[in-house]
Amino acid sequence: MKVLLCTGRYYMGGIEKYVRDLAIELSKKKNEVKILVFFYIKSNDIDDFKSHGIEVIELKGNNGRSLIMLYKYFKTLRQFKPDIVHLNILPLLGSIVHMFYRKPIIVYTIHQMDYISAYDLFYRPIIKGVIAVSEKVKSHLQSHNFLNKSLWEVIYNGIQNNNPYKIKDYIKGDSVNLIMVSRLAQDKQPHYAIEILNYLNTNSDISYTLTFVGAPDVDDKQYIEKINKKILEYNLSDKVFFEGWQNEIFKYLINAQGFLMLSQKESFGYNVLEAMSVGLPIFSFDVEGGLSELHENNFTGIMIDDPICLAKEIDNVFKTERWKIYSENAFQSSKKFSISSMTDKTIEFYQEVLKKNNV
Repeated sequence: MKVLLCTGRYYMGGIEKYVRDLAIELSKKKNEVKILVFFYIKSNDIDDFKSHGIEVIELKGNNGRSLIMLYKYFKTLRQFKPDIVHLNILPLLGSIVHMFYRKPIIVYTIHQMDYISAYDLFYRPIIKGVIAVSEKVKSHLQSHNFLNKSLWEVIYNGIQNNNPYKIKDYIKGDSVNLIMVSRLAQDKQPHYAIEILNYLNTNSDISYTLTFVGAPDVDDKQYIEKINKKILEYNLSDKVFFEGWQNEIFKYLINAQGFLMLSQKESFGYNVLEAMSVGLPIFSFDVEGGLSELHENNFTGIMIDDPICLAKEIDNVFKTERWKIYSENAFQSSKKFSISSMTDKTIEFYQEVLKKNNV
C-alpha cells in the first residue's frame, strides 16, 4: 500500500510524534510511505526517516491558502500516486486539490477537540475516513455533525512498549520533583502548577521542586512574564526550572516523581502516556477530552479540578504508600497503548475505507 502521511509543520509535538511513529511502523510492515510537510521542518528528527527509506517532502507554505504550496501538493500526488492520503491537519484550500485529483482515498486523524465549520464544508465531500484519538473526541465532534459522511474509528495513540527508562522508587521523606511537559501556553495552564508548588512548599514538610519541559507560544510572552512574577512573589526561584523544548524527554521524566496535567482540553495526552510508561503517577485536573481514557483517579494518580485540593492530595500521596501503587498502575496501564497496535488498527481502517469506496 502506498501512503502519503501529511502534517502541517514538523517540530516535535504530539502530531509529529504520531506521524513519525506511524510512518516508520508502516514502512516496517512493507508499505511504501512518504511524509509531506505543508509548512516548515524545524527538527533534526527527520534523520530517522532516511534510515527507513522514507522520503520527507517540505512544501514551505506560509499558510493553508498558499497557492504555490497547493500546486506542489498537487504535483506530489500526481507523481507518487498514493492509495491513501492521510491528513493530520486540514489546509483550508487543500480540498480544491482533491477536487481536481480524486484518485487517492483521504483519511484524516483529528488530534484536537475543536473544529471549524468551514473545514467541514470544504472537506465533507472528500474525506472518506476519520480517525479519532479518543472516544471523547469522536463523540464530541459527531455531536456537531462534523464530517458526518465519513467512516469514523477510534484508534488510540501508541508508544514503544520496550522503553528502557524507569523511575526509581520514591523513599518517603525525600524531596519531590514534579514535572510538566507541554507548550507553556495559556490553554495548558502552567500558572496552576506554580500555585500548586507554592501551596506544597508553604504547607508541607517535604521539599518540592517543579520542572517545565516546553516553550511558550509566540503570543504568550506576557503570560509567561506573569508566571515569572508569581515565581518571584512566592520566592520560588530556586524551586522552578525551565528546560525549554527537548526532543528527548525521558531523561527528565525519570528524574521526577510526579507528572502534572493541568490543561483545559486534551484530545488524548501523548505526554501523559509517556510519563506513565516510566512509572510516573499522574496528578491532573479532570481535563476535557480523552485523558480519562488512560488516566484514572485513585488508580494511576489523582484527578481533581481544584489546584489547592490537588496539591493537598499530592502531598498525601508522598506521605503514604499510595505513590508506589500509582506508579506501578501507571506503568502497567501504559502497556495497553503500543505503536504496533496503533499501526495494525490503522492499516485495517485503511483497508476498510478502501473497500467501502470500491478501491
